[in-house]
Amino acid sequence: MEDLKKAGLITGLGFELFLTRNDGSRTVLEFRQLRLSLRNGAFLFESEGRSTIVDSKIPLRTWLTV
Repeated sequence: MEDLKKAGLITGLGFELFLTRNDGSRTVLEFRQLRLSLRNGAFLFESEGRSTIVDSKIPLRTWLTV
């Protein structure tokens, strides 16, 4: 955590995911009022009380860059 404080202003975040099919909702990223989750095979972006489906056909067993 101390190294993160030394970084200064962070303007972006990137990571890779390898998705498999799971029942129910899964949170991928959550920070304050921002959440990226998987629901029913789709990415769902939630921010400030609003929800938006980002992609409804997510490829499985493929590395994705977010």
